[in-house]
Amino acid sequence: MAAALLLAPMAVPAQEAGAVAGMVAELRELWRIDRLPLYRPGSRVAQISSYDTTGGNEDGFAGIYSYVRREGDALVLADLTGPGVVNRIWTPTPTDRMLAFYFDGEATPRLRLRFSDLFSGEVEPFVHPVVGNEVGGYFSYLPIPYARSLKIVYEGDDIRFHQIQYRTYPAGTRVASFRTPLEPDAAAELARVVERWSAPGGRPWDERSVRVTETRFAVEPGNAEALFRTDRGGRILGIELTRAPGAPPRGPGVVFEAHWDGDAVPAVAAPANDVFGYAFGGPAARSLLLGSDAGRDYLYLPMPFDRSAEVTLRVLSTERDAAHGTARIYTTDEARHAGEGRLYATWRREREPATGEPFLLLDARGPGHQVGTLLQAQGLNPGMTEFFEGDDVTIVDGHVRLHGTGSEDFFNGGWYAILDRWDQGMSLPLHGALDYSLPLSRTGGYRFYMADKVPFERSLRQTIEHGPEGNATPVDYMSLAFHYGEGPGSGGVDPAAAFPPPTPPTTHVFYPQLMELSIWFGTAVAFVDGALELRAEGEGLVRFDVSAVPPGRYRVRLSYRRGPDAPEFSVWRRQTPVSAWIDAEAAEAERVAEADMGAVELTAQTRSITVRTRSPGGPGTLRIDRLILEEVR
Repeated sequence: MAAALLLAPMAVPAQEAGAVAGMVAELRELWRIDRLPLYRPGSRVAQISSYDTTGGNEDGFAGIYSYVRREGDALVLADLTGPGVVNRIWTPTPTDRMLAFYFDGEATPRLRLRFSDLFSGEVEPFVHPVVGNEVGGYFSYLPIPYARSLKIVYEGDDIRFHQIQYRTYPAGTRVASFRTPLEPDAAAELARVVERWSAPGGRPWDERSVRVTETRFAVEPGNAEALFRTDRGGRILGIELTRAPGAPPRGPGVVFEAHWDGDAVPAVAAPANDVFGYAFGGPAARSLLLGSDAGRDYLYLPMPFDRSAEVTLRVLSTERDAAHGTARIYTTDEARHAGEGRLYATWRREREPATGEPFLLLDARGPGHQVGTLLQAQGLNPGMTEFFEGDDVTIVDGHVRLHGTGSEDFFNGGWYAILDRWDQGMSLPLHGALDYSLPLSRTGGYRFYMADKVPFERSLRQTIEHGPEGNATPVDYMSLAFHYGEGPGSGGVDPAAAFPPPTPPTTHVFYPQLMELSIWFGTAVAFVDGALELRAEGEGLVRFDVSAVPPGRYRVRLSYRRGPDAPEFSVWRRQTPVSAWIDAEAAEAERVAEADMGAVELTAQTRSITVRTRSPGGPGTLRIDRLILEEVR
């Protein structure tokens, strides 16, 4: 990491009424991780979004709830009163229509650009990676401060999904409203953000200014070992764990615990895998604040304390293997500042939340602020991951301040089960998809808040729906929510009481849009009307990769369409036929649902299914819209 981004840890007082705010201060919040514990008294965070205010799932599909009001041929998306700042703008559906920003009552927009260029990285100062497009969502974290007011106007009538998150400053705060080009000091801060965000996983401090405690641990099942302990005030800047050579992967029963200042209740008590951003047992996240990088698991959320601290690794007796590795704890002697909170993490696990009730992510009492949420979701029914249609809701001090438009939207993503959108794991500095698998019916995401951290004076309650409406879709949730404050959140679950780990359904559905194929010479493949179309003259062959499912014995079911030009086909496992040859020709088109093709044994080495076609009379076209593997027990 460049020297410009290395800093000696220091306590910085919170924003005070009458202070000057603007681009420099806001950009600094995007890379100064040491400022995360600082309280923000008098500030309020809220969000304008396109969510269905009736409680349904029309969260932008038709644009009914996607604007505040009409002004002529344009749509007002937000009309904010300052002093304040927009910290985040998200959408999965930008267009090339113009977006205009009117500051402080001005009649002419001070900023006007194509909606798509808010995220393209081609228009200064909206540059990558502070803005971008990944996992199906377009995002901008470039701060847009305003002194008295800000009106955002979309010059068109086709706006759909969006979220605009903003923060109001304490009354009396003096703000320099957004303008371009950036002043030199603001441009320098933006360059630091770009540099820092371009290298997630790097230690965000000057290593010459910290103390490193290194511990080699070997914790047997049923035992615990302290990785760090002190009886005087200070702060932990980072924790890193590496696995010993040849040691087995860390199991879900290896629990990470942290206590501050002698409190009886741990500030953190969660599976270590979840603390480091794993997904279903494997490394996944690589963010600014936590993740895995080249075999090193890291947690860089600052952890200030007043008098004492203890960090422990516990291995539950349910684990088969011991935990072997090395821990490095980076600390300083600087005790908690009066304007800082202590770090807490709420871990929750709930298999099949009650119908009609959302899943609880965080329930905290103030003062404090939320800084991050991780979620793993295992569907309990085979098929499409509709449990991820649910909206997030954050209630601050008794008022709904943030209401989202869908679960992947909450994590800055969009469009699950669509190719190159929310369709696999992808890690970015502040957000990402932890995992996605249609055959296993599971997914997960993470999101951290830095400049956009959510303050509360008395309480914060964050939930997420399971399913599009009515919280009625069965799912197994595991979550971890981080906040700074004076005490732990309520509703946390003891990891020892949360076993066994999530398991996928025993039926696995492969959908055409995400099938992985190998195609033989002379076979043409297309995606037509929601089906996979196989066309060949004479003999055709397509092999489906089904390695997402575990080895075992399965019944193979195929949903296909008969028709006038359909060929004969047969299902094989490499050179072994699974089904007889089936004549799919018919005078009228018709769909055959989940036809039984026979049983197949899938091994760790060979997990594929092949469909062969033959049409000696000329070209033949077979359409397949589902491949289903049902475990035989």
